[in-house]
This record gives sequence, C-alpha cells and structure tokens, in this order.
Amino acid sequence: MFIDKGPSEESVETLLKQLELGIPADALELLSLPLSLTRGEYLALYQAGIRNPDDLWSYPAESIPELVGASRAAEFEKLRPSAGASKSVVKS
Repeated sequence: MFIDKGPSEESVETLLKQLELGIPADALELLSLPLSLTRGEYLALYQAGIRNPDDLWSYPAESIPELVGASRAAEFEKLRPSAGASKSVVKS
C-alpha cells in the first residue's frame, strides 16, 4: 500500500463538499456568497459562467433574474458591493 501517496486533506474536503451539494469543484467558490442558495441556483449560476462572487457581481444585474428568479435576484441586489467598496484608499 502507498499510504503516504493518498489524497490530501484539501482534496478530500473538496470532494465531500461536492458530494454534499452536488455541484462541480470549480463552483465551490460560490459557497462564499452572502446568501445560501439551492443546488439548482448554484448550478444555474455555474451554467452562466459564474464561478465565484466576483463573477456574480460583474454579471449584468438585469440578467440575474433569468438565472435565479426575481426574488433571489432582488436579495442579491441588496447585498451587491458598491463600485469602490473592494478598493482601499490610501491617503498620504
């Protein structure tokens, strides 16, 4: 047996999250969104090319209801970061 060549703890955690939620590994960053979504909502975002929160916030707001419905899109809009929120300002 090759015990020292088994999967890493990180890869096991990724696999467990995938199995629990039924979403692809490259969609797991969507779990850091400020709302918990259904599997179908995660997959709808994923199918639209949205893989992480930054992708969602840069996606056209008027198109999000087509992906997750009007009420969920309205919830996202309430949580949308302002344009300058992610940039820190350094005064000298």
